[in-house]
Amino acid sequence: VSLSCLLAPARAQDSAQVPHDTAPAGDQTGCNPTLSIQGETKLGNTFQLCAGSLMECYGCILVSQTSGTTQFMQYTIPIGSPILGEFAVGRIPGAGGGYQLCLPVALNSPSLVGMTFYLDFAASDGTSVEFSAPISITITN
Repeated sequence: VSLSCLLAPARAQDSAQVPHDTAPAGDQTGCNPTLSIQGETKLGNTFQLCAGSLMECYGCILVSQTSGTTQFMQYTIPIGSPILGEFAVGRIPGAGGGYQLCLPVALNSPSLVGMTFYLDFAASDGTSVEFSAPISITITN
């Protein structure tokens, strides 16, 4: 795990092109990341993995085959170790109303049937890191 995908707000090119949003109405601050699934996690299907945030944030989806928590530096990641992968989502625009970005995931490998994966969305607004509630998926036939 490196969580390097959370460093995007520090890039000068991004900061110059896209101003960071102010706190949304209701005085809520931070990303308030969410992660959800749309569709069936069944062999042969394509489901949507949707990462969301309340304000403009950068993030990545973390994947493990173990439930629990993982300590990484000062962060407690709400899925178990080892983290099998981290997939950059990039910038999720926010304007105080919350947005989500959905990524298609095709399930076409029979070797995945019966496997359970634990996923979490780690997000940063450039000043702090937050984690969504973890979700789990089991691939069915």
